[in-house]
Amino acid sequence: MKTEINLRTREFVVSREFYWPRLAVTVAGVVLLFAAAVGSVLIYIYVYNLKHELVYLAGREEELQIKAAPVIELEQAINRVKQDAVLEKELRQSITPWSAYLREIKEAAGEGVRVTQVAASADGKMSITGQGATLRDIAVYIQSLKTLDYLSQVTIGYINLEQGERLGFALSATSSTGGGLESNEQAQTVSNH
Repeated sequence: MKTEINLRTREFVVSREFYWPRLAVTVAGVVLLFAAAVGSVLIYIYVYNLKHELVYLAGREEELQIKAAPVIELEQAINRVKQDAVLEKELRQSITPWSAYLREIKEAAGEGVRVTQVAASADGKMSITGQGATLRDIAVYIQSLKTLDYLSQVTIGYINLEQGERLGFALSATSSTGGGLESNEQAQTVSNH
């Protein structure tokens, strides 16, 4: 015999079957809302910590810049020295080494001529002054200068009788080496002992 009789109609049974899924959806929605709220709070805390860390790091940056200033200045000084060294090397390569030319001008003088001054300008003009024992010695010296590859247009400026029966002279020439200094004039005194 049946002790329980089901008096509920089918509509009540169907509505009861949908009750658990609705509850599950509601609970899931509440959990999602709770997760969103917790996530928002965590994001807010994270952003708040980032702002404080940014302020702290900005303070540390200023502190480190003050401490690093001498090192930065030293690095800049080292870079300037390196640039100066490169510039000096470039200038040394572009400057004509006058010592060899002056030695040749002096050696061309021979025994009877003494060169007292050689002046050269950056545009290649040269003037040579000195003393000679005779006009022949000076003429031989001028001819020797004309044989030098880097000199052209050797001309006499003047020849004067000076003290002690010696002849003073001034010569001008054009140098194909073109000077070699940044300044307008370079003067070198060379004496023949």
